[in-house]
Amino acid sequence: MPPGPFLQSVNARLHCEPLATISYAIYWSFALFLATPICVVVLLVRGIWKLLHYTSYRANSIYYDPSSYNVGATARQSYELAVFITGCDTGFGKEVALLAASKGFIVFACCLHTESFSQFTDVKNIKPLQLNVTKDEQVREAAQVVQDWIRTGEKEDKKRVLHAILNNAGIGIGGLVDWLDLAAFQKVMDVNYFGIVRVCHAFLPLLKDQAIHGTHVGARILNVVSMAGLVPGGSGLGTYGPSKFAATSFSTVLRAELKAFGIQVSTVNPSFHGTPLVHQMRNDMTRTWDNLSKDKRAEYGEAFFERFVKMAADIPQAFSWKMDPVVDAVLIALQSKHVEAQLILGMDARFAFVILRMLPWWLIDWLDSMDPRPIPAAMMHNR
Repeated sequence: MPPGPFLQSVNARLHCEPLATISYAIYWSFALFLATPICVVVLLVRGIWKLLHYTSYRANSIYYDPSSYNVGATARQSYELAVFITGCDTGFGKEVALLAASKGFIVFACCLHTESFSQFTDVKNIKPLQLNVTKDEQVREAAQVVQDWIRTGEKEDKKRVLHAILNNAGIGIGGLVDWLDLAAFQKVMDVNYFGIVRVCHAFLPLLKDQAIHGTHVGARILNVVSMAGLVPGGSGLGTYGPSKFAATSFSTVLRAELKAFGIQVSTVNPSFHGTPLVHQMRNDMTRTWDNLSKDKRAEYGEAFFERFVKMAADIPQAFSWKMDPVVDAVLIALQSKHVEAQLILGMDARFAFVILRMLPWWLIDWLDSMDPRPIPAAMMHNR
């Protein structure tokens, strides 16, 4: 039943000026005044609890040890824990695959190019697979490979389970919205968003079956969506940002839906780190610029492009962090019995960017207007 006439009338009046502005200011002033001390206390208590939790005698029981994992207090046979990782050609995917394998996980390292297999040659516990996450059939075949591996273990009297999925594959096509055609948006969305959906959809039957039959209840899905999926995007992120926001929303929905099965879903949200994706930003944007028509380039001008690419690519690359903290954090997420809903990684992400999520849009727009942005050549006469 919809709200009655009185509430409908109140709702209508609260959207009329000046009452809209007055009510907004009064409500949030009181809300923040009351919530601030409560939030401080909650954060302190949570911090102390986590510190005690990780330093107490229970610390040894809150991690999965791939080399000695078993099910049930009386179980004598260890299980082999598998991790399925996409985007292992370079960057986070490659490094996490190598580290996870060294810790005893069986890693299905999915690469777009078969040439990338050579980096895993003679690496114990790594099984490289060729996978394009935009291809439905390839994703289904990869899921079948994992299922066959589990079934083969049963024939050999080995207990095997799929412990985790790390959706890491991602791309970006830099440039202003005005510089890109629709195909660019579709390509990025197909990898960064639908790629995650495809992989999750293909493996859900296996993960649920493990939970239902009690062979493995602690499985988890980790989706790398970066801080671009949490904070408002700036110029040049027209393809990348929306795909990451979509992936974040999908992960939130999936987390709620899979709780009943004991399957955890988490997003990995690093800021700028020294991955090939970051190092290639200038070349990527330059390629987009070079492919524009002569008239379009004249409309913006070379000076505009150089200043834009410096802000959107050169500065982030200059201040990018080493990959090690992200790789280590993902490994902990693979090993921990409980996984945080969001892994926000990078000093700037944890203590600066995250604040943008809490600001109202009118303040974000005002702060954005203070940023001296380059002006297109065609608009210089209006200055």
